[in-house]
Amino acid sequence: MSRTKQLERLMGCIIYVPIKSWRLCHADGCAIYLHQRVGFQRCSFRQSGQSESLSIVERVTDKLYAFLYVYFSSLSPACRELTGTFDDCMKLNEQLETLYASRWKETCSALQGIADNGQAVVKPAYPFLLSTVRWENGMANENWYTEADMKVLVFGKETNTWVGDADDFGVPPSPVFSSKVSLGAVMGIYENFYATYYHHGGFSYNGTRYGTFHYGFNQFASLLNARCPDKKIAYLWNNIVKVGKADGSGFCGTEIYEAQKRCFMVVGGEVEILKPDLILFLTGDYDNRIIDCWNGAQFEALPSFTVNDVAQVKLPGISVPAYRTQHPSARVLKEERDKRLEAIINDFCK
Repeated sequence: MSRTKQLERLMGCIIYVPIKSWRLCHADGCAIYLHQRVGFQRCSFRQSGQSESLSIVERVTDKLYAFLYVYFSSLSPACRELTGTFDDCMKLNEQLETLYASRWKETCSALQGIADNGQAVVKPAYPFLLSTVRWENGMANENWYTEADMKVLVFGKETNTWVGDADDFGVPPSPVFSSKVSLGAVMGIYENFYATYYHHGGFSYNGTRYGTFHYGFNQFASLLNARCPDKKIAYLWNNIVKVGKADGSGFCGTEIYEAQKRCFMVVGGEVEILKPDLILFLTGDYDNRIIDCWNGAQFEALPSFTVNDVAQVKLPGISVPAYRTQHPSARVLKEERDKRLEAIINDFCK
């Protein structure tokens, strides 16, 4: 979330209350649900001296943070079993935050090590964290996605030079990853990009960084929208490689990717949370990266195409229809590219 958005919102404070007033603590002390007359609010504790959520953003002391962490880590297993009930009611963005937060500290340590390594030729950008929040009249909501008739998740390869304008609390980010920039701020990069450039099912972005990819994204969306004119379709952009380069193009390289594989393999979790109706991989020759996310993934050619051109992807444990074709930057004639996208839509809609 940008700092501007935060300043526009009502602020709340964290107040200690007796045990009977606490209704739930999320796993390993990361979150609390406070009961109020209007319902439940969620407050996440990610860093010493800081708490954040969709409904509360407030500073707390290091002492309070330590007390809460130890206090909630000592909850009985019976109390922890309650988390499942409330997780079902969590907003998608909160679930994404929880997924990312569970790996954030370790990921920050690994990426900061590469960023600080004077011998590393390639430096990491910020992780590609999704956000389903859209702002309307100063209020955050997810209706554009949750109330859609069809949800489509479109994967590219990686996002290099992924950096925002400002951290949640005013820390200016550098192009090279910095652990001083909070998880919420990195999610805000995506949130602000989507709010600026994604409209009516497609991107209006024509910049050099993502222009080619979003052209292919838009072409697929246009074809699917035309095939399903009576449906409201929401599209989310993702990347199969979650950490790109701070500078340059192409694959991030072994050192950054190995750090991701050790600490931040979250793509499968993102799919489980977002529950798309269709997955499209515009990833070309990145099949091994897909297999890294879903061990045992299989690729079967659609009729009249080679498996390298258009494939249906069988993802273990995922019943969602999934397809893979070339990245929009591949040297393929427009007529052939459209033919492949149409074949995917024909197979999906049959």
